[in-house]
Amino acid sequence: RGNGAWQLLLNVSNAGAKVLASGNVTGISPNTWHTIALAAAGDQLTATVDGTAVAQVTNSAYATGLAGIESNWTRVQFNGLTVG
Repeated sequence: RGNGAWQLLLNVSNAGAKVLASGNVTGISPNTWHTIALAAAGDQLTATVDGTAVAQVTNSAYATGLAGIESNWTRVQFNGLTVG
């Protein structure tokens, strides 16, 4: 819907997802490109939208493993997706 709502989730086996942080970013509208990033350094997670940090959380649940980016069944496109 392009309303700027976001969540940073931690998937928990057999318990669904735990919300680590959530909020709303202004200036998000449909049919426009935005840059999103998730950085992990030790137990520190930082999520950014268009270069602005929207969440900084501490969580040590996973020292290694997979990261994912998903949508709520809204049509989205990803361009230049990298994992490093």
